[in-house]
Order: sequence, then C-alpha cells, then structure tokens
Amino acid sequence: MQSLMQAVLLLLWGLTFAAEKPPKGGVKECQDTPSWSNGWSGCAWLPGGKDPTLCRPTINASWPSTAGWTCEYYRQQGLCGEKNGAVKEIRQSARGALHNWPEKNCCGCESQDDTTCNRQTGKLCALEFGTCGFSQGPAYCHNFTQCLCLPGHCADSSGICSLSTKEVLTTNVTQSMCRDTPDWTNGWSGCAYEEGGKDPRLCKPTLGAAWPSTLGWTCEYYRTKGLCKDGTVEKWAMGEMHNYPEYNCCGCQKPSSTKCNRNTGGICLLGVCDSSRGPTECVKGQCLCQQGHCGTTTGVCSLTVDSYNQPLTPEGIQQATGKATDAGISAAEAARSSGKNAAEDVDAAARAAGQAAVRAGLSGEDAAEAAATAAGEAAVSAKATPAQAADAAAKWARHEAESAGLSQHDQAKAAAKAAARAASKAARAVFL
Repeated sequence: MQSLMQAVLLLLWGLTFAAEKPPKGGVKECQDTPSWSNGWSGCAWLPGGKDPTLCRPTINASWPSTAGWTCEYYRQQGLCGEKNGAVKEIRQSARGALHNWPEKNCCGCESQDDTTCNRQTGKLCALEFGTCGFSQGPAYCHNFTQCLCLPGHCADSSGICSLSTKEVLTTNVTQSMCRDTPDWTNGWSGCAYEEGGKDPRLCKPTLGAAWPSTLGWTCEYYRTKGLCKDGTVEKWAMGEMHNYPEYNCCGCQKPSSTKCNRNTGGICLLGVCDSSRGPTECVKGQCLCQQGHCGTTTGVCSLTVDSYNQPLTPEGIQQATGKATDAGISAAEAARSSGKNAAEDVDAAARAAGQAAVRAGLSGEDAAEAAATAAGEAAVSAKATPAQAADAAAKWARHEAESAGLSQHDQAKAAAKAAARAASKAARAVFL
C-alpha cells in the first residue's frame, strides 16, 4: 500500500514539474474595510470564537473580550461569498445596520457599485435653502441634503463636476461632448448697458421680464470675447466674484480626472463616519473613501482597489501565503465543528485559503499553492485521505484557471500541480 501511494505521488509530481510557471506577483482587487467586525461581542463563546481571524479580539484586551465576527467569518460560514464565479448577495438576515453593514465592508458580500462616475461633490445644501450655486459646476441639491452633479456629469476628487458628458448617437456609438452649466451667468446684471447687452446669447435676460432687466454675461460671451480658451480664463474674470466660469463654461474648465472621486457626501463632526459607507476616513469634517478606494454616487466606497499595481515582494508573498493557509485550516475546523464530513472539511480549507490568497493579491499559481497546502494540512485533523485533499485542491485550482480564461490544457496542469501538493502534504503526515 505504501509503495502504491509513493508511486502515485511520483506521477503527480512529474505532472507538476511539467507545468509551466506563470509570472509571480499580483494586483490587489478587493480589500475588506480594515478592522471591521459586525459588533457581536458574544462571538467569543461560539464555535470559532477563539480564532482571531473569525472573531476579532478587542484591542489591548484578552479573550473573551471580543469585538465581533469578521469578514472572514462571513465568507467561511457561507453568509456571503462567490457562487458560480459571481458575487453571491449576502443573506437578508445577516446584513444591514443591525450587523454593521457587512455588505458594504466585506469582499464577496455584495457586488460593487460603479465608481467610474461618482456624482458626489462633497458639498451640502441643507443650509443653503436647497440650492448648490455654481461653485461645483453643473450640480443640484438632492433631497435637500447633498449637492450632486447633474445626470451625465461626473465629479473629480475635489468635488467639481466635469462639463464633459457622453452622448449616445446610435446603439453602438457614443461621443463625448461638453455642455455648459444650464442657465449660468456671471451675475453682472449691468451687462444690459454694455456692448452686446441686447443679445440674449451674450447677456441673459431675466425670466419673465423685459430689457434692461438682465442676469449677467453668459458662457457664450466669455468665449466670444476670448475671456476663456483651452481651459484657461482671464484671472480678473474668474473666481467667486464672477460666479466661477472656470467650473461652468466649456472652454473655460481645465480637464481633470473623474476616475476615482473619494467623496461620499457624508459628514463626520465627531471624527467618525458611519460604517454603511464602507472604508472611509474623516477629513476636515467630511467622510472620504480611504486612499485607493473610490466613491459612488450612492455615497458608498467601493472595496475594489485599482491603484495597487506593484508586484508583491518575495517576503510579502510568503507572508500572504501563510495567512491564507491559516484561513483555510480555520475554515476546515469550522466545517468540522458544524458536522461536515472529511471531504467537505478539506474542500472548505482549499476554498477559503485560495480565496484569501486572491484577496491578498497573490498570483493564480501562489493562490493555488495556498489552497493545496491548506487542504493537505487540514486533511490530517479531518482524517481525510490524501486523495480527498488532492481532489479538493484540484477542484479549486481548475475553477480559478477556468475563471481566468486559461485553456483546458492549462486548467488540467494547474489542477494536477495543486493535487500533487495537497496529496504530498497529507501523505507526508500519514507516513510520519
């Protein structure tokens, strides 16, 4: 029997060395809100309560003083996570304010909102009689609380609404266009008595009144007179005194990036932002998304981090792999305590470790290695066979390779390599 097992391992290891190694390193795609917990301090007395990755300890205190279940607990218990490659929405009974908004703070607990066009300006209009003025560009007062950019316009990180919009020409064709802020003027009502004052395109008439009742010079006047051109405005004709033409008129506004606007529209007078907004920080009384996270028009920070493009160091890879493996072993223990069989235990280990590795930014190869190691080590306490450990690791590795769009051949190689490592870990403990 022992010789047969050794022969199987040699065959598997042969497949391992035949597999091509993809480049190491990775990009972080999702990050849980740091130090988040659901606030259930009684987690210390329940299964998994002594595992700090599942039940967060209270800072500077010892067990059983705990802060609540972590995001990792939610994923391992199946309260949220992925199903068939797509984010599975968190169960209704485990979400919301009562549970400290896990759906806004934990990776895999809810699909992330679109951050490509955040219309939050960060300006409040509750004390401005329901108006936003023109200091943010084309904006309006939403629900008498927040100033949002008009539909089609996006705000940059300073809260200024871009004048550029995307117009749909046909089903498959869109075109970027610039639109002046509707009804904008510079507020100089005396324009009626100056050159061009009788031209309503240049000097805006007061609604429902006759000349010489006027509101001020328009954007067209600024362009016609050469006061602004290519994103620059004559200094004497801009700013608050002139109603911010640089934010409201095409040709006067400098292009700025609206890719990642961190404004949420929330306030934090006591230095704390509501957890329903996700990973935030309080800056000068405003709730902004943490660095690397981008806000959405709904006022929630996305957990997706697209600013991390630095390859992980060898030490970082080793550390992340170890943490992912520990997460997998903890998942196996949780599965065993809930009455799962040996095969389900190692399957939980491989899945949890692999997902933790991916969230940490490891490459597909390193993530599969963590999944295989966790499955192999969990097999010992779960009394699972090396074959069961190999099957669990191979299943996870094949699924990830398929999700990455690899060919059937590469999927098979990834599965074989993971199976070999898991079987080796499990068998080594058996032989010893």
